[in-house]
Amino acid sequence: MGQYIPQTKRHVLKPEQQARFLADITAIGGGELPTQVVGWSRKGKWTRIKATYPNGWELSVNFDRNEKVSSYSSKLTLRASLRLSDQAGRSTIADSDGDDGA
Repeated sequence: MGQYIPQTKRHVLKPEQQARFLADITAIGGGELPTQVVGWSRKGKWTRIKATYPNGWELSVNFDRNEKVSSYSSKLTLRASLRLSDQAGRSTIADSDGDDGA
């Protein structure tokens, strides 16, 4: 038996060249240039492209056998940091009688 050789090839694409095409599909990038664009091809035809944007959006575009867009999906990843208290150890809950805690 011969060794299995995958037919799908991965390509790192230039974001500047793909930005207009991706913007025509959907405006999730907010007019910004993607930070990374990766594409996959099989037998010389595109099967999928995935773009990552600096605003947290990720776009995946799927192609049919004639290289026409068959579907696309998007995902948003939000990151946040919370500051719970600047005064460690102090309670911020007031008691019901309004005095200073005694």
